[in-house]
Amino acid sequence: MQVARTLGEFPYRKVVLTCPWCPRRHGSYDTERLITRLGPRATLEEVLLALVSCRWPKAWGRRGPNQYTP
Repeated sequence: MQVARTLGEFPYRKVVLTCPWCPRRHGSYDTERLITRLGPRATLEEVLLALVSCRWPKAWGRRGPNQYTP
């Protein structure tokens, strides 16, 4: 199976996003609506940046905020 690099190549009807640090932050988006909004040549990283506005942006794999350190 080939890895999708753009939104036009994405094989599923829904794009599902979940935040690894905020347990209640998740969402699913229709791929066709995202294509009309961002275009079929938008990379999946651009889609992620357009949809997510996290108040605690961290690099993937790093520990997120907790009750003692915001």
